[in-house]
Amino acid sequence: MAEITAALLVRAMRLRAIFATNLKALRKAQKLSLEELAHRAGIDRNYPGNLEQQVNSPTLDMVEQIANALGVHHARLLDEEEARRVASQPTSDS
Repeated sequence: MAEITAALLVRAMRLRAIFATNLKALRKAQKLSLEELAHRAGIDRNYPGNLEQQVNSPTLDMVEQIANALGVHHARLLDEEEARRVASQPTSDS
């Protein structure tokens, strides 16, 4: 049982990283600041940054709310292939 729990924990951590990577990429592609995204989503202005830094994990409702604010389908925020593409590109952390 402990092995299953550990495996689920690792997967959850991986999903958090996938979400964070895709959130940041989609936000930057739209040239949105963290504050503007928060405003559009109707959430605390610090929350998107905490999500991108993997400090917080979003609820399913929050995933949907942020996706709506970005104008994308919620599945894009959890798309592992998209996260891999983003992670393999050269970064300019602005």
